Amino acid sequence: MKTKNFIPSVNFHLWEPCNMRCKFCFATFQDVKQSILPKGHLPKEEALQVVRQLAAYGFEKITFAGGEPLLCPWLPELIKEAKLLGLTTMIVTNGSRLTEQFLIENKNYLNWIAVSVDSLEEDTNLKIGRAIVGKRTLSKDYYIDLIKRIKHYGYGLKINTVVNAYNYQEDFTNFITSSNPKRWKVLQVLPIIEQNDSKVDEFIISQNQLN
Repeated sequence: MKTKNFIPSVNFHLWEPCNMRCKFCFATFQDVKQSILPKGHLPKEEALQVVRQLAAYGFEKITFAGGEPLLCPWLPELIKEAKLLGLTTMIVTNGSRLTEQFLIENKNYLNWIAVSVDSLEEDTNLKIGRAIVGKRTLSKDYYIDLIKRIKHYGYGLKINTVVNAYNYQEDFTNFITSSNPKRWKVLQVLPIIEQNDSKVDEFIISQNQLN
């Protein structure tokens, strides 16, 4: 039963593997990978059961996150199951594997796509690890084209930006204005115990720097 304090939205971090190497990542699964999730994810049927249980509990929105959720072969099945159970659906992705085929095939079941964009500068993305296997970055033109395609197929667009020591002075004004996302989530990089606390120090910023 819902209470007045019920949180209507839930994030399902379903997939630990990622093709990028963001050094401040807070979802490394290190606290569970050595014990209950050695592969970094549940089997497909168990993941589907999680979706069913969340819907039955009364959640109204589910966000599929990772790692990189688009590496999960059965992500479309999870999205469809959630949608058919009445949930608003979202994915959080680095955008590198967001293909035209995926956009076409999931438009009836996926409501929102959140793209993580921490910088539009190659050097900055390399420093923070926002690059495929830590070496190949996505260009500004790639992000602009990807956003156009997301909006073309009618998805709600959200952009997530983690503010850190290497990007806090970067000007996103033109990019955000032209992209016109429905939401822009600006996050401060933080140490999370047993996730990123051993390697996040160089990225930490002050409250003044965040402001």
